[in-house]
Amino acid sequence: MATDTAFEQSRSQYAKVRNASLRIGNLGEDGEGLFAGTTLQETMNLEPDAISKSRFCALAYAPNAELGLLPAVRHVILIIVQKADCALHILVHPNLKKIVDAIDISYIESLLIDFIERVNLHAAELFRHLCSLAVGPLQTETVGEQLCEHPNIHELALQFAAL
Repeated sequence: MATDTAFEQSRSQYAKVRNASLRIGNLGEDGEGLFAGTTLQETMNLEPDAISKSRFCALAYAPNAELGLLPAVRHVILIIVQKADCALHILVHPNLKKIVDAIDISYIESLLIDFIERVNLHAAELFRHLCSLAVGPLQTETVGEQLCEHPNIHELALQFAAL
């Protein structure tokens, strides 16, 4: 019986990751498809005030980071919100494919798939890791204890869609 339960959990986990992978892959040039109608409040089942008080980590796309060049513009493309129970929610910029260079999009998409897998297995470790990214095309931009203390990031979080 225990083996059947573990197998079902494994299958369920695979299905979640596979479905997210398909949504990422189907993201159109206009940014539609991946996030159709899912708001932060609906995803987290929280009132806006509770969202404002959540811990967060904002990740920016840093093109040409591998070359050691300072990018002219860094765009926050991911916000990871940690609820009081340590559950993580990954919020993605709705125009991800317009912001990320073609050369980096496959890498960013593979990271998102990895994050989805790790959210359910090692949420606390993933959050700590994402709070300290300093190399590569995805880098930590802002980390905070309360989203409401960072109005620009809070506004983005309300516009981003849950993965």
